[in-house]
Amino acid sequence: MPKQKFSDLEEYVTIICREHGDYKIKARNHIGENEEEIAYGCPECCGFIEGVHVTIH
Repeated sequence: MPKQKFSDLEEYVTIICREHGDYKIKARNHIGENEEEIAYGCPECCGFIEGVHVTIH
């Protein structure tokens, strides 16, 4: 969940991982609006937490 709203996909946003706390990532990479079309999550848990699924439409 982001801590702030953003208007520029190149902005760094702070995300809160339930397991590992805050981390910063470009908004574009968190929502999957990048060349790879991959949404990135917490670098410590590789974006995978049991029971949590990310869907990008």
